[in-house]
Amino acid sequence: MATSQQLSTIEYLATYQYCAFNELLTILSYTPQICHLKL
Repeated sequence: MATSQQLSTIEYLATYQYCAFNELLTILSYTPQICHLKL
């Protein structure tokens, strides 16, 4: 889990590569402001 100093303000994220569920959870823990996600 990310600390407050490690958080990102990214709101839109698109990735076109394979992403395992645990990797996705890690990404989301660092980007709590994500409102649009495209896998």
